[in-house]
Amino acid sequence: MTLRKLLLFVLTGVFFVAGCYEKELTFKIRFQEINGLKAEDPVVFEQNQIGKVIGVTYTKEGSYLVDVVIAKEFTHVTTTNSRFFIGRAPQDTARKAVEVVNPSKGGVPLEKGAMVEGSSRTTALLDQFLGGMKDSLKDLEGTLKEMTEPLRKIPDSEEVKRLQKELSDLLETLKQKGASTKKKFEEEILPELQKKMDQLRERLKKFGREKEMDPLEEEMKNLKKI
Repeated sequence: MTLRKLLLFVLTGVFFVAGCYEKELTFKIRFQEINGLKAEDPVVFEQNQIGKVIGVTYTKEGSYLVDVVIAKEFTHVTTTNSRFFIGRAPQDTARKAVEVVNPSKGGVPLEKGAMVEGSSRTTALLDQFLGGMKDSLKDLEGTLKEMTEPLRKIPDSEEVKRLQKELSDLLETLKQKGASTKKKFEEEILPELQKKMDQLRERLKKFGREKEMDPLEEEMKNLKKI
């Protein structure tokens, strides 16, 4: 092989590797504590590794900046709605991992070099739970808008039953949370939840089914007492 061909071969390989790297996503997560997290620990979404930690830096402000890289196949998973917390690697519990949850649908994919704030495990999972409730309420509202005469023939709405269970689960969850979490719930979530409940009652009232809301209202009363 001539020197010219050798150089072309090497440069082609370099550009190929660089091109693949450009398609990956790298960004930083700020944590107040890292609990032993280190470079090469995995980034996990739904028990699957989607990336890894490539560096940890301690700042003069007393926080930690964790650099992560996400494989190009999973860059759509990390969005502006995502929450990041430090947990354990699913395949090796002796290792730490950055876990990713998405509390609600949508969100804009993160850009390369972005800086995001990390969460505690409790906060992230509670946000995920409440976000799922919001999505359920939106789905329920959309379903009710499409229902007309056939709705009267259904003695028990599965959607209403599901919402009642979610309110009950939320009540049990909040009983175990701290004051700051409960305050956030009272100020941000509860008013929106009550608004959706009122809208749901009005829609069911048109079909003479407002009584189905009574168990839900009881759950709401219990939530307000926390």
